[in-house]
Amino acid sequence: MGGLPIFIYFAFMLAYLYVIYKYRRDNLLLLILSCIYTFSALMSIVLYNSEAYSTTYKDVNFFSYILLYFLVIISFYPVKNNRALMGSMLVCSGSTLTRCFTFYLILLYLPQTILYIPETISNYQNILLDFEYAADMYDETAEATHNQTGHNFSNLFSVFRGAFSQILVFWTFYYSCIDNKNKLFLYSLWICSLYPFFASFSNGSRTGIVWWMFEVLIAYLIFYKFLPPKTNRTLKIGLVVLISFVIVIFSILTIGRFSTREYEGTNEVNNSIVLYSGSGQLNFADDVIQNDVIQYGDNCFPLFRSIIGLSSSKNLYERQAKWGKVMKIRQGAFYTLYGDLCFDMSYWGAFVFFVFLAYKFNKRLSYTDYNYTVISNAFLLYFYCCILYNGLFYFSYKTIGGNLAIITNIAFYYLIKHSSMNNTQFYKTYGKIYRFIFTAISSNPRK
Repeated sequence: MGGLPIFIYFAFMLAYLYVIYKYRRDNLLLLILSCIYTFSALMSIVLYNSEAYSTTYKDVNFFSYILLYFLVIISFYPVKNNRALMGSMLVCSGSTLTRCFTFYLILLYLPQTILYIPETISNYQNILLDFEYAADMYDETAEATHNQTGHNFSNLFSVFRGAFSQILVFWTFYYSCIDNKNKLFLYSLWICSLYPFFASFSNGSRTGIVWWMFEVLIAYLIFYKFLPPKTNRTLKIGLVVLISFVIVIFSILTIGRFSTREYEGTNEVNNSIVLYSGSGQLNFADDVIQNDVIQYGDNCFPLFRSIIGLSSSKNLYERQAKWGKVMKIRQGAFYTLYGDLCFDMSYWGAFVFFVFLAYKFNKRLSYTDYNYTVISNAFLLYFYCCILYNGLFYFSYKTIGGNLAIITNIAFYYLIKHSSMNNTQFYKTYGKIYRFIFTAISSNPRK
């Protein structure tokens, strides 16, 4: 059968991308998401035909790619069908909540972000002087994780920073849209929003940096039509600079980790980039169907297992050591969001789960009042898109900290939903007056 299933899968993803571009190009969240997954499928072809991995993928089959294609299309449906951003007016959360929560985020992130700045500059200089330093940064983080003996919540501030990091990016863009914002708070939030990048770079984590870039991109695509024109123009330039900068940093970390030591003198750097971008979907097709062991939540939901009294792996390395003995697949590889959930509930269980998940999110995101965009619905769309964008590699919430972030995001959604519901009633009460005045002004422009 060879690589024929990979080519057919890529052709179907390319066709899907063409349809989205032709008929739904206004939905930038879906268009870019489709581009990313299609590009990954293309890199899977390159990886499959590369000399370095010519004997790695032996069990690629049509059924695996059929399953993956349907899981991808089903999970994309709420983004394709969403109406959460169609309103012309942004319904904000209550002013008291906005001020208090903004102050909380600044208090939580600003001191640590400022401390990270000189450390980041120093690490960058050291990497330029000695590429092996990037490998040392990554190894130190891996060793610390490996030596973790339990659910370590001793550093409470660090735990909270991890749980709120996605909300931080979302809230920074949201705060930039509201009227009568405090300039000091605004500038502080933008500084704080760099925290996930600084933290990932200090750990030598390429995936963390890519995730942060995705989150910034998603937040911008959600809020760009509500941003002040001057801010919007600045952010467009900033996003181009950001993407270019992330590519440079990603390349430096890759060279640092794979062009030294045992990789020196090989083509491992180029192979690593292809492996990073294309292995997730290829690993899914090669391994998921072959696996006959179900992890029952230990892979993706260890914290939830602990909450209900079941034993769970304390960290990534303990999980790999535990399940590597009984599973027929490689441990530590990318399997995409879909593969990770298949390991926890079987591929048929994952299929049912994604149908249910898409149905619930679509039900909440497909309803709209064409006059209003409610902030809670915007956050729900942001959260769901983060799952899909970041899920290109693996389920980004599969750690203890990631499970805590799920709980935090859900609690935050209901908090701002309750607050914005009260404001929605206010807008509906006075909306007719506002629209009458706005229409009158628009229809009588000055000569």
